[in-house]
Amino acid sequence: MKKIKDISLSASSIIEVTTSMLILSIIFAIAAMIIVNASKSSSRLSQIKYQGKLDSICTETLGAKAYFDDEYIDGNEVAISKKILPDHPLPRLMTIELKAIDSQGHLLAGKKAMVFTQEIEKL
Repeated sequence: MKKIKDISLSASSIIEVTTSMLILSIIFAIAAMIIVNASKSSSRLSQIKYQGKLDSICTETLGAKAYFDDEYIDGNEVAISKKILPDHPLPRLMTIELKAIDSQGHLLAGKKAMVFTQEIEKL
């Protein structure tokens, strides 16, 4: 029969293992935070992009006096809708409502503008 020798670990090796595990867990937590922040920033960039598109569509609508409902489909499967809502108490006052909605139905950007016109042109 073989005798198994008792192996004893020194206290310093236990502290080294604990310290290395702590360092690895901190590195993992930092990496996870970086990944989460990177994924959030890409959605924020798309919101900024579509807010700029809505601003340009509103400017074009006001410049061309194209006061009619319309819908655009962007190349990224994003629907941009333009609605002209007349304000009933004042017939020459209307609201332009623009929305950018992605393929899953989430609102990426929105804009409302009040317009006071001399004549309402319907095309």
